[in-house]
Amino acid sequence: MGMLNVQGPNDASQNPRENALHVYEPMMYGGIYIQDDIVGQYLAQRDAQRASIEALQAPMSHYVSEPAGYSRRSHRFELSCESYASGNAQRWYPDPETIRHLHALHPLLPHISPERKLNALNGLEIDIIDGTTNQVLYRAAPKKLLVLFLGREVVKKFIRTFAREDNEAWRGLPTEQKLVLPSNATSAAALKILLSWMVHACKSATMHSMRPIRIPNNLFVACSLARTFELFRLHRDAYRLDVAITQQFSSKRPIFAVEIETMWTCLGQNDKYVYACIRALGQRISGPRVAEDLQSLAVRCPGLYARLNDYGLNELYRPQFGREWFGKMDRRSDVLSQARRGSTGDDTAPVPHGLPSNGRPGDTETSNLTPQGVRTFNPSAPSFRPVGSWDNS
Repeated sequence: MGMLNVQGPNDASQNPRENALHVYEPMMYGGIYIQDDIVGQYLAQRDAQRASIEALQAPMSHYVSEPAGYSRRSHRFELSCESYASGNAQRWYPDPETIRHLHALHPLLPHISPERKLNALNGLEIDIIDGTTNQVLYRAAPKKLLVLFLGREVVKKFIRTFAREDNEAWRGLPTEQKLVLPSNATSAAALKILLSWMVHACKSATMHSMRPIRIPNNLFVACSLARTFELFRLHRDAYRLDVAITQQFSSKRPIFAVEIETMWTCLGQNDKYVYACIRALGQRISGPRVAEDLQSLAVRCPGLYARLNDYGLNELYRPQFGREWFGKMDRRSDVLSQARRGSTGDDTAPVPHGLPSNGRPGDTETSNLTPQGVRTFNPSAPSFRPVGSWDNS
């Protein structure tokens, strides 16, 4: 096997691989970077690889003791493939969009490259506002940060563009954008918790020591944060908060009147967390201290006070889970079938304008079929042009 001998300035035989390791070792083991510092190790390996390549490119006199016709691969390629300096530098990271549905926010972090995390804090910054009141819930959120952790589909669903480079022709890159969220879907406190965690996960000083988002002690903030997770399709994180909120309701933790009043005002009377809180608190009214604390709600929130004292009234607002929505679809299909058969019973819905009363192919009403009539049944039906006649089957 042939050998490559490199002569240095003093005509001393040197090995390029030993020179590369000599350049790399002080950077890695000099005590500059600690063992658990992922970012420091990554930067050290990149600097060592760059220094080793520069050392190989330095002018040196060399000769190859190989027979003619032998093609030896370059030392630069050999170093990049076999050296320890390029082991982690060539690590492959998957696209977060392809694995986002498999992980929560915290387990997703190891699958994102450090360079992409650092780059997420740059670029256009947008405000997050309430779509009904136009109240600013969070200011100057990096757009790349939202795309990185929430996904392009979620950001595209709520983002609105207000200005571009050429506003007259409406061309060019956007210069002013806002994230418009539905009313009462989240709160400023919940967004502050979520965005603060995202920013810390992308900073070089804290990205290696991240932990899952802590569950807030405030009951309203915890419920609002869970609703925010559901809004952004972070279902695994929302489920973790739902379990913690359920444990608070079933434990002996006291629930005060000001907490449930805040939830009633901000989340709405039809919210599932409000229903669960009223049900948990309604079982404790027998205590004298709880009854005295809730007595003030009779004047401020009579509807809330009535649901606290009437178990059956609160059950009317019970959220529907599981497969109960199939019953609604069955009832809807019965109404549609009766309308198509031309039923004139008092308990059935009237046939909308533009739809035939029966399905016979010779009727004159068949030619009057219009997209507007079909949209009466299904508002989301696509635009179409009816062709032919109705089928007997």
